[in-house]
Amino acid sequence: MAFLAAVCIALLCLYQFKAEQCEDRGTESFETSVLEGEPVFLECDVLNSEDTDVAYNFTWFKKDSNISITTDSLSRIYVLEKRVAFFPAKSEDAGFYVCVKRNPTNCSTKQVELIVYKNLEGFCYNPANMFEQHLLAQLNDMINCPDLEHFKTPEEVVWLKECQPLNIDGKGMKPFDFKLQIENVTKADEGNYTCSILYSHNGELFNVSRAIAVKVEVPEEEKPPVILYPSDEKLYVKIGSPVQLFCNASCTTCNEVVLSWVVNNTFANKYFKSHRPTLREPFSSVSADGTKVQTLILDIAAVQREHYGIKFVCKLESHTVGSKAYIMLQPPALDLKTHLIASFVALAFVILIAVATYKLFKIDIVLCYRHSLHPIINKKASDGKMYDAYVMFPKGSEYDQVHTVDLFVQKALPEVLEKQCGYKLFIFGRDDLPGEAVADVIDEAVKKSRRLILILTRETSHKDFLYNEFEQCIALHDSLLSNKTQIILIELEKIDYFDVPESVKYIKGNRGTISWKGDFTGKTLSPNTRFWKRVRYRMPPAPGSSSGE
Repeated sequence: MAFLAAVCIALLCLYQFKAEQCEDRGTESFETSVLEGEPVFLECDVLNSEDTDVAYNFTWFKKDSNISITTDSLSRIYVLEKRVAFFPAKSEDAGFYVCVKRNPTNCSTKQVELIVYKNLEGFCYNPANMFEQHLLAQLNDMINCPDLEHFKTPEEVVWLKECQPLNIDGKGMKPFDFKLQIENVTKADEGNYTCSILYSHNGELFNVSRAIAVKVEVPEEEKPPVILYPSDEKLYVKIGSPVQLFCNASCTTCNEVVLSWVVNNTFANKYFKSHRPTLREPFSSVSADGTKVQTLILDIAAVQREHYGIKFVCKLESHTVGSKAYIMLQPPALDLKTHLIASFVALAFVILIAVATYKLFKIDIVLCYRHSLHPIINKKASDGKMYDAYVMFPKGSEYDQVHTVDLFVQKALPEVLEKQCGYKLFIFGRDDLPGEAVADVIDEAVKKSRRLILILTRETSHKDFLYNEFEQCIALHDSLLSNKTQIILIELEKIDYFDVPESVKYIKGNRGTISWKGDFTGKTLSPNTRFWKRVRYRMPPAPGSSSGE
């Protein structure tokens, strides 16, 4: 008897130990949401298919709490079989709840999250907690008031759209059960709907509502298929060259479109006795603009004379339309050699016409030019000036800057203004004689110049530097103004005018500046570029015939 008692005690302890080993099923894959102040049920769906007939006991408690939820149905929160009910749910109820399922042989747990939300202020819904349903346009469809299986069928369901009572009478709408049927759905039926019922519990009425975002899907309009290519045209191909002929057609339902290549009402791959083209398998694709395209390719391995002058017809057939278009192969009108010879002949013909025209009108053109230029030349000769412009430029300490200035002054200015435009410049260091006093040279050269070209760099923006390099020029500023000598400011780089002398600021404000952005190549040394046109515009009229030409 003592032995049997010990065995019973051991078995009882083993049963208690096994019962306490609960299998954790984790958190439910989706949350249960409820509007604050409305009732809700949390499900404990942890039954296995093989033990549906086994009796289980269910207990619930809020996570991080060891207090079980009561089964008293008069409480606001109570357990009803495998569910826990909230009548109603409050904001403090939000969180995770643990369901424990037990029987004499095993135990398992599961966590379910309850989300308690509020509607947006002034609205009857919260966009973050809405069901979404899709209706098909042009059909009779229905909206379902979802997730109400735990509530008895009410006598009446109230429907709102955008929080306004929905006028159902005469609008092609018919409510029944938890649904709202809409006849001939249109895009106007899209919007935010709310359905609500009154549910009685323990003699108290509770409002139960669901917010639904309804989207209306308009079926894509089926357009008739159309041949995109070819479009009754000619294709020039050399004999012996391979060619692919494409038959492209737009289609909404491409499997209902049949394409074929025919020649004289016979399939192209069977028409010719030899050198027969071959057909590829048709295929579908989508173009960049979203158009569905059906394609059939006809391969010609080597074009023969018998292929010329024949219409290869792309034929489209469907249950709604039929159409066709052709492409005709032609030999090239001119090969490359013949084309070049013809081009040279045409060019020679144009030159001959130009020479003849020039000879006919040469005398009149020269006389007209000299007549118009004569007053300018006489005026220049009578103003006592020897130079068209005096070039004043800095001699800085930075190697790159000095190199750029020297290239511009010693190469660019003489190349364009003197050689190509016929101007005469005085460049200090090039046109002065050794041993002459600097001040006298500058004074004399400026007085004999019609313009003063002042070259500015970043280093000249420093006042001290500019005074040291241009002290003679600055000293002559009043005389330049009194003699009305026009000054041309050229920037070789971006200049900060904060520290420059007021005289330079005055000139800039009245005459502006011209910015150089060239690289001293042949293209930038053309007088017809925008930079040199601006310089020439401010220069006096160019002497001699080179400017006129």
